[in-house]
Amino acid sequence: MWKIKVLIQFVLAHMPCGEAINHRLQRVNAIRRGGAPCLRDRINEVDEGLQNLQRVKPLLGSVVVEVGTGWDALPTLLLRKLGAERIHTFDHLAHLRHNLAQSIGREIGLPDSEQLTLAGLLESNGINYVAPGDATKTGLPDNSVDLFYSFAVLEHVPDSVAEALMTEARRVLKPGGIWYSLIGLHDHYAGFDKSVSEVNFLRYPEWLWRLLVKNNISYHNRLRERDFLEMMARAGGEIVRIHHVQRPEDVERVKAMKVDRHFAGYTPEELAVTRTEIIARFA
Repeated sequence: MWKIKVLIQFVLAHMPCGEAINHRLQRVNAIRRGGAPCLRDRINEVDEGLQNLQRVKPLLGSVVVEVGTGWDALPTLLLRKLGAERIHTFDHLAHLRHNLAQSIGREIGLPDSEQLTLAGLLESNGINYVAPGDATKTGLPDNSVDLFYSFAVLEHVPDSVAEALMTEARRVLKPGGIWYSLIGLHDHYAGFDKSVSEVNFLRYPEWLWRLLVKNNISYHNRLRERDFLEMMARAGGEIVRIHHVQRPEDVERVKAMKVDRHFAGYTPEELAVTRTEIIARFA
């Protein structure tokens, strides 16, 4: 079943209106999976990460760069709700939909969300939405930002972009500024097809993955936690907190699997990390 989705997204990625069609299909799937309860789960998930972040650095009055606004600006609006003063949010395409952002605003209790246009909703909450935009080149002054933030985004960018984002973070963050990233390292098709494990995608050759999946609809880089930590070290960031998910059953699956040679040199334990939350500080 998941292979059908791969092929559909591959075709959509090469169509002029593919992004809009994919959005509609994703909305239908979200409704099928439960609609409002699913939204509440997502809000709780993002909020949990932000609470972890606030133990390191309170959000009140902060200036934030966010990578990846998405369709509904859920993390963006929660950042505001928890006290961020100014948020510069970047997306490679203008995915954001007014009705979805309104729903988030209403759900988390942002005032006047129902009455405002999308531009009004963003402006009244101190949000500068840049799309299409490049968060590796924010154009912001050096040492002007308190937080460089991404939620479930870095698994969807090329390796070189992930590294460039850390370089830009080092430039724009104030001394002691914080980097936060929640990264889904699992096979994302596992959520669509329950017969697929969260490490299933490690078996496929890189050339095939690059051909079928690394496109502007379904891009997934398959970087592992170790790769991101090595990038962070090169960028000069100091790890403050790292929390990951690594299930014993996934370790055993990796051990039993013939993984692609692209992952030679990684231990089964490293390959079986399916989610990581990284908080780092730049001097």
